[in-house]
Amino acid sequence: MAMAEGRASAKIYPFPPRPRAAGGRIRGSGSLAAEPRPSPYPVVDCGSGWYHEAAMQDDQRRKS
Repeated sequence: MAMAEGRASAKIYPFPPRPRAAGGRIRGSGSLAAEPRPSPYPVVDCGSGWYHEAAMQDDQRRKS
């Protein structure tokens, strides 16, 4: 089987350097970049243990 010669591979271009972070602050703003905001959505507990946890709380209410 003959190999195709003279075929160039992809050229990799480096990203331009990023400006340095200003101490974790957004430019033009006095607040931190990672400042938490309240979520407009309710907290949803999901996973394998939610039913067990709800059953335990229900049992505690019955015993009280």
